[in-house]
Amino acid sequence: MFRKLTVALGLATATMAFGAPAQALLFDQNVTPDVIFGTGNSNGFWTVDRNNNVEVGLRGKIRYQGVYNSQGNGTYTFDTGSSNVPPSSAALWNYEFAINVNLNGSPGGRTLADVDIVLSIDTDPGLGQSWISFNPFAAWTDNAVGDNSTGNGGGVDGTDIGVWGPLSVAQNSQNLGWTLGALSIPFDYDLAATYDFRLAVFDPGLIGQVENPVPLALTEMTVEVGGGAIPEPSSLALLGAGLAGLVYVRRRNRRASSI
Repeated sequence: MFRKLTVALGLATATMAFGAPAQALLFDQNVTPDVIFGTGNSNGFWTVDRNNNVEVGLRGKIRYQGVYNSQGNGTYTFDTGSSNVPPSSAALWNYEFAINVNLNGSPGGRTLADVDIVLSIDTDPGLGQSWISFNPFAAWTDNAVGDNSTGNGGGVDGTDIGVWGPLSVAQNSQNLGWTLGALSIPFDYDLAATYDFRLAVFDPGLIGQVENPVPLALTEMTVEVGGGAIPEPSSLALLGAGLAGLVYVRRRNRRASSI
């Protein structure tokens, strides 16, 4: 779980650290109430945390195919390359997020205006990590919003707080090859790569004011593209040296046991 990263709630960076909830993630789940963005998008295969009457979910999907390639452990695997569907910069896979801050639908429960939401993306295609973090409502105006009564594809665009603030559910489907607000992500859909994603919901006012603020709910997933990131030559050399040492130790032990 994540400890320290760069957070850009309004697409302006700030450094913070925070703790993680104790509840284990659930895999290949449905989200509540359904998938409310677009039309005809099926539910299922979400990596979910449900805690404190908040549900957060992440998943990967092949664009326009409804194929999720979940490995059942929070990892999703896809081929390299473009989807050949505009825009031309898009990878063939999307990352999707879902937030419900009033999971049981109780009257007078939390709304989206009552929480802080942080979506974090590891933009390093290699085995290292380089995080950007932001509030999805600061990045996009087309987030689908609704409540527990919203049906499949029935979300409306959350263009301003007057629309999304009173509601409790927000979802979207995005692509690393698309523009992310004012932030630019260096991205090559032809690279074998590994990307990590994290989604957290906080009580308001904790970020920037409380050391290690604990989210109400937190989920994370990994997307492996083209078999995942390939170790750099220096890493391979270290790995080889380690294996050679292991073989030497094993041979030495074997000789000693035969004496």
